[in-house]
Amino acid sequence: MAEVIKRRIAGVKTVHDVHVWVITSHMYAMTAHVIVDDIPLSRSREILEKINKLVNEQFNISHTNIQFEVR
Repeated sequence: MAEVIKRRIAGVKTVHDVHVWVITSHMYAMTAHVIVDDIPLSRSREILEKINKLVNEQFNISHTNIQFEVR
């Protein structure tokens, strides 16, 4: 999953500390740390929306908590 996010979302350098679990039947949650360049907050919002859309469509994950890191 981390590799898919990295490959498909422009601006994502790497993804680590990914945790996925089941909340209820057919409802999944994910937390992850996403490393990006030093970008404006508005740009990180765009990346967050793309990540949420991707993991929902590809992995049926509807609840996420993404922590951005700059390196």
